[in-house]
Amino acid sequence: MNDELVLVERNAGVTTVTLNRPEALNALSSGLRQAITATFRELKDDAATEVVILTGAGRAFTVGLDLKELGGEKAPDAPATAEETNIIAALDAFDRPVIGAINGYAITGGFELALMCDLLIASTQARLYLRSRLSIRRLVCPVSSIIREETNQCCRALNQILTINIGLRQESECKVEKQWVT
Repeated sequence: MNDELVLVERNAGVTTVTLNRPEALNALSSGLRQAITATFRELKDDAATEVVILTGAGRAFTVGLDLKELGGEKAPDAPATAEETNIIAALDAFDRPVIGAINGYAITGGFELALMCDLLIASTQARLYLRSRLSIRRLVCPVSSIIREETNQCCRALNQILTINIGLRQESECKVEKQWVT
């Protein structure tokens, strides 16, 4: 497991997987995607792991794809094949619960990664955005189109595409703000 990009801590059947690029708000670079995929493939064979908590270091869960890498401003931090960075296949093959501990921003691909978890627990600092104002056609993983279609079906009822900002407040109170995307 890549101890630099992904931190793994085991405690009595609970394995915490922490995305560890806090300086980049845990942006999903090719190296981080590869590390997440490898980590879940290794945990699949770890009999001691009964449940995984997936979270991010710093003030973000993950802000989605690394735009500097995507735009060519920096070289990919780890050349990888599509299979090596296929997070959805690795999570789909993992047969135990994954709890998403959303500690901050979960934007676009980061929100998609959160949706791949079986259960989400959000801090009061959590901010989840399904779409950004940027139009990025490159997907984090194949499930993106499925999630987008299901989300679009919900949004069709409103006849608009929404950005949803969900912030949990005290106890069970939940605040949902809807912002129109232009």
